[in-house]
Amino acid sequence: CIQIVGSSNKVNDWDSQAYWDGSYLCTRSRFYANNNLIRTGTVVCGGAGVFYTYWSPNKYFPSPTLACNRWTSIPGYPCETITK
Repeated sequence: CIQIVGSSNKVNDWDSQAYWDGSYLCTRSRFYANNNLIRTGTVVCGGAGVFYTYWSPNKYFPSPTLACNRWTSIPGYPCETITK
């Protein structure tokens, strides 16, 4: 999942969660803007459950920007569009 909080094209918080139902795993989040990697989260490890990452960029993104997250070894690529 992905949650982007802000006003217009200013992003205050960009958060992501990934659900894992397998055995112990170490993973990290990646943040993409228009298919370009712009940030890599810290490594988190654990068993089955939900992994979280939080980022507070407090910056303006070009409008429109396709904002997406990916997690290492966990399927999925959720996206939202940032617009004015």
